[in-house]
Amino acid sequence: QGRLLGVIEHLSVPEMPLYQAVWLMNNHDHLASLDFEKKKQIYKSIGGHPWTIGMFAKHASTATVDGLLLELGPLEQELRDFTLFDKSYSELDEASKKLLQRASIFEEAVPFEALRDMMGDEKEPSPSVDKPLNLLLRWGLVARQEERDETMYSVHTKVRYFVGQENGLDRRKLQVRAAQKIP
Repeated sequence: QGRLLGVIEHLSVPEMPLYQAVWLMNNHDHLASLDFEKKKQIYKSIGGHPWTIGMFAKHASTATVDGLLLELGPLEQELRDFTLFDKSYSELDEASKKLLQRASIFEEAVPFEALRDMMGDEKEPSPSVDKPLNLLLRWGLVARQEERDETMYSVHTKVRYFVGQENGLDRRKLQVRAAQKIP
């Protein structure tokens, strides 16, 4: 019974797509009665991670949904305290930070090759990203998803937002690069 839990260090859970997130919201008393547009607004604001949706629902039990959407600060602080992703980010080596910054521009999960292409340059168009990716997976800053016959990687909405605040990060330049690299 408890043997498996002792072996598992970390289990990263990717964000759910909108339809699954809405299903989960429908299972929370304070979110179930909201119309679909309001649920889409919640999803756009907090993403589709089950823990974040659960915490939003918990906060909605003591405040209005509209009030929460206007002031996400307490929920975001609770998320940072729970995940420690700001601490995790500060502990990363430069290659892992660079990969996370580049991966954070994707709103959807992407294949391994997309991550490798985003790290490339003229000298080395598709460098190895195994070591930094494994570190990001271990810290829970990137989630691995198995889809059909391909492995995809995603960055949680709030981690993308946190990384996007990094000084000197030219998100527009990275988005253009991604558009040129990804068919």
